[in-house]
Amino acid sequence: MTTTPADEFAAAVRKLRPFGQTGEPLVSVQLSPAAVERVAELLDAFAEWAREYPEMAHDHDRPACDDYACDVMGRGIALARVLTA
Repeated sequence: MTTTPADEFAAAVRKLRPFGQTGEPLVSVQLSPAAVERVAELLDAFAEWAREYPEMAHDHDRPACDDYACDVMGRGIALARVLTA
């Protein structure tokens, strides 16, 4: 069986949400230095995207916008805000 990138994303989500919970986690996940670096690289990419296309990075009603790129950027902004809160 071939593992796809979508499968790898889903596996990572299961690791972060081991029992499918979306509220307060039952267990905490400690990220390895390599994982932290990959998250930092992802956020660097979001930062570059926001600098190049500032209209994508401003807050607006993303569900009403119905633009996939806006949704992905919004999720990146939400991650950055959780990490810096």
